[in-house]
Amino acid sequence: METSYIQYNNENLPLWIYTYALDVIKGRWLEVEEVIKKSPRYAMIYARDIIKGRWLEGEEVIKKSPRWVCNYAEIVIGGRWLEAEETIKKDPMWWSFL
Repeated sequence: METSYIQYNNENLPLWIYTYALDVIKGRWLEVEEVIKKSPRYAMIYARDIIKGRWLEGEEVIKKSPRWVCNYAEIVIGGRWLEAEETIKKDPMWWSFL
């Protein structure tokens, strides 16, 4: 699919890409993963539902959000994510869950 027309500043684009990969492609959509990697939320659920495991390429953006760090650690990694605990410590609400 031609991707040059995609507007990378569209805030709903990660949702649409995730949904298309899940429902239509039923797997990874490598050509547009750069867009998914701009959203901590969709990087986490893309790893969970599409990759079905750790997604090292998406972890940098996930580390920016305490909420999605916690979800990724619990759901995708299945335990502690030591490299990202500093992010969680910065947010008292999410740190309290640990």
